[in-house]
Amino acid sequence: MPVFEVLASATGALVGHIYPPQPGDAVTAVAGVAATRTFVIAVEHEGSCRTRLYEMRLTAAGQLAGYTPLSFPALAESVYTLTVSPDASTVAYAGQFCHGSDGEVGVIKDAGRQVRHWSLSGGMRIPSLSLSGDGSMLAYVTSPPYASRLWPSGEATSGPDGQIRLLMTGFTGRCTGRALAPA
Repeated sequence: MPVFEVLASATGALVGHIYPPQPGDAVTAVAGVAATRTFVIAVEHEGSCRTRLYEMRLTAAGQLAGYTPLSFPALAESVYTLTVSPDASTVAYAGQFCHGSDGEVGVIKDAGRQVRHWSLSGGMRIPSLSLSGDGSMLAYVTSPPYASRLWPSGEATSGPDGQIRLLMTGFTGRCTGRALAPA
C-alpha cells in the first residue's frame, strides 16, 4: 500500500505513489526541509515500537529518488510529530513510549552529535512542533488529557491546554553539520 500520493500542484492530477522503505513499515510522521524536495519521515516497523528516521528525497518529476536512514539510532518509542529547522541542522520530534502513556520531546542536532530529551507524562501529546531557523528554540502546542510546560531541565509544571509554548533547546553556536547527514 502506498504511503504518499504525489499530486501536481497546478492540476491536482496524480503523479505517482511512494511506498515505505520496507514492507511492514508504517510512516508515522513527515516534515519538509525548507524549499527542497527533501523530507524527514518517521518510520515504525510493524510490531516493533521503534522509530527510525529517514531522509526521503524526490525528483523534480515527483518520483522517489531514495531513502537514507539518518545517522543516529532508532528511537525506542512511536514518533507521531516531526519538524526540521530550515537549515536542516536540527530535527525535533514528539513520541509516545509503547508501554504506558508517557512519552518525550527530543531534539537532535548536528547529525546526532547533540541530543536532548524532555519527558511528557500523563498522556500529554504534542500535535504540532516548529523549530527556529538555527534550532535554538522549539515551539509546540499541547493537547489533552492535560498540558504541561517543559523546561530545559526536564521538569514539568501544569498549564492550560492548547497553549503555544517555546522551549529553549540549549543548542547555540554555528552548525557544524546537518542533522540529515546519512548513516
